[in-house]
Amino acid sequence: MKRLSLISISTLSGALALCALTNTAKADTNFSYNYAEVGYSFINDADIDQAVKFSASYDINYNVNLLGSYFMSTSSDSPRADDVDINAYALGIGYHADISDSTDVLAEIGLFNSDADVRVGNVTVNSDNSGYTLSAGLRHRLQEKIEVQARVDHRNSDDVTDTSYTFGGRYYFKPKWSAGLDFNTGADDGSESIIGTLRYQFK
Repeated sequence: MKRLSLISISTLSGALALCALTNTAKADTNFSYNYAEVGYSFINDADIDQAVKFSASYDINYNVNLLGSYFMSTSSDSPRADDVDINAYALGIGYHADISDSTDVLAEIGLFNSDADVRVGNVTVNSDNSGYTLSAGLRHRLQEKIEVQARVDHRNSDDVTDTSYTFGGRYYFKPKWSAGLDFNTGADDGSESIIGTLRYQFK
């Protein structure tokens, strides 16, 4: 497995340390971490151009949440193949705490597995890949119904090592319902994506 980049270790370590320090002041946080979400992505990538992702989060105490997601994409526009189908899932755990009345800091670690089928003519090649993810970020509430976020994600496995950055916003049109729009850019492969999400909060 490729060595984890120094910037990813530093970012996650800083987020974890900040979470630990802020937790001594207040246990609860400013945002809900109990939700189910569906997202649709438009991706500027050589092999895939659209994707659907289902994800969920559930607090097991005031500052720790469990995470799960399922991702699927299909593309027939790849210049290197006739069809590319990718299915992936991830499970993880997160830690979050408030650093002000309107801002949370968060850190997450998880495991992922992806399965890709690439068809060229009458030949289909299957590729299975698994590894781990590290994430750190901020959530900030501009006003009662508007939230903005920024985060860095690192993924590491035998076949893939990449870091990406996400910036976005979320509008709460109902107390438990919100819509989000994010922009994601890959630091290693140069890919870009725009992601629209619909979220329902359990609490």
